[in-house]
Amino acid sequence: MNKLNSTQTKQIKKILKQIKEAKNILVTTHISPDEDAIGSLLAANAFLKQLGKKVFAYTEDPPPIRHSFLKSAAIKQSDLTQVIKNHKIDLILFLDGNDMDRFTRQSDNLINIIKQNKIYTICLDHHHTGKPQQFQIYLNLNRSSTAETIYILFVDQNNQKLNSSISQYLMMAILGDTGRFLYQNPHYQDTFTIASNLIDHGANIEKITSQIRNFHPDELKIMSWLIANLQIEDGFNYSYITETQLKQIIALNITPDNYTGACHHFIDNYIRSTGANRWGFIINPDFNDPKFFKGSMRSIDGVIDTTVFAQELNGGGHKQASGFRLPAKNIQVALKTVLKVIKNNYSKALKSA
Repeated sequence: MNKLNSTQTKQIKKILKQIKEAKNILVTTHISPDEDAIGSLLAANAFLKQLGKKVFAYTEDPPPIRHSFLKSAAIKQSDLTQVIKNHKIDLILFLDGNDMDRFTRQSDNLINIIKQNKIYTICLDHHHTGKPQQFQIYLNLNRSSTAETIYILFVDQNNQKLNSSISQYLMMAILGDTGRFLYQNPHYQDTFTIASNLIDHGANIEKITSQIRNFHPDELKIMSWLIANLQIEDGFNYSYITETQLKQIIALNITPDNYTGACHHFIDNYIRSTGANRWGFIINPDFNDPKFFKGSMRSIDGVIDTTVFAQELNGGGHKQASGFRLPAKNIQVALKTVLKVIKNNYSKALKSA
């Protein structure tokens, strides 16, 4: 493993000290959780319980059904402010995001109750944009996934034991955010060392992949609309779901999970792999609040820094994968806004790639 610098080592010591002193720990991750979010949350929950801590694992959005093979039912759903009130939380561990808006749709309420109750906040993350100053300790080791930071914190630095379940959690998270080891990674040696150790302790890449890449028929229907709406531009691809199509989705009793899953599969597997273009985006109405449109951007081969666009749209993420949530009257207005941002910032994004 690459040696941590002195600042990182001090941060880790402070984190472990706060964990040791805490009585009731809330561990949570971002809304619309992905593989890294769920895998990191389950692993952190298990490691904290190894230490004999009283832990409450909650998210505001449910884990995707495709993650249920990992016993993700251990994660409960609730408004985070209510969890704090019900369980007298004195420490919150935020995972895989660095902005309160990413963890709750009522960030002002969450920030206020944290201040009122003098709750200690720790954030473990790997993104390059956001508001890390919102947390008392913010640890970002610049790894390809938050799961790798979880591993370094608990296994490498605190000598805790892996088992088959924790190994599966962490492996799913790493596979998700590395694109199954697809993306460029300056810490690739550490990533593969961690992955090797996880396999030694029971992680099964074939089983994980078969689960997270399993398609529900409803997902295929939505993906057919994304294919029909696909636009191939000079330099990038994009697709979208219209408000009318969302109404059809709801009328067909297609679940929010399958709606999100279809968009997830399409953006990861098709948008940057169609034609000559190596980056693109999709945008779709928010299932729970159609006045907002959710956008996801993906790139490969280091062709562009998608965070340049995402940040202009009040989002963020990584160069190869970023997202945003945009208020708009309709899909035409949303698309016009995004395309204008891309046009005005294209040169900057190319230089930053």
